[in-house]
Amino acid sequence: MTRSGEGKRSGSAKSRSPRKGDPAPAEGFASRQEVADYIASLLKDMQLLARQNRMPQLAYQIGVALEEAKDKKVTRG
Repeated sequence: MTRSGEGKRSGSAKSRSPRKGDPAPAEGFASRQEVADYIASLLKDMQLLARQNRMPQLAYQIGVALEEAKDKKVTRG
C-alpha cells in the first residue's frame, strides 16, 4: 500500500512535469540514442531519490540500469 492507501499497481502513477529536453509526446523519439539519453536522465533522478530515502539496494540496482543506458548511448546500438 502507498501512503495514500492505494495499491502500488493501481494504475494511478504520479505524473511528472516535462523536463527541458524531453521530446514532446507527439514528436516521439527520433533514435535509440535519444531514448537512451532520456532513460538515463530519468534513472539519475530515481537513483538520487532512492539514496535520499535510504534505499541503498534500490539505488544500486538503478545504478546498474543507468550504466546500461550509458552503454547504449556510447555504442549507439
